[in-house]
Amino acid sequence: MATMDKRQQFSGMVQEHQAITQQIAALQSQLSELEATVDYVKSQPEDRAIYRNAGAVLVEVDDRASLQNDLKSTIERVTLALERYVTRENEIKAAYETLAKELEGSK
Repeated sequence: MATMDKRQQFSGMVQEHQAITQQIAALQSQLSELEATVDYVKSQPEDRAIYRNAGAVLVEVDDRASLQNDLKSTIERVTLALERYVTRENEIKAAYETLAKELEGSK
């Protein structure tokens, strides 16, 4: 592969790595928020109302168990997405390092 093509590929990897890093941070933040929400729901007394977003309005939750199941399901989906992004990040890092060594060797 020509050095110019390798540089373009390297640049693309850097951009993809930055995008993935941002996604990982966003998913980690979302996961923390979801876990805090689960803890909050568990800590609230049964006689105290809990609300959830339904579009642009808040609606009182009648079935806390259903809400907790929804939250746990969302946590599982976010965790799986996070794992996929971390795996991809590691793949890009490895390819990035290999390509960087190739570029250094072609100077």
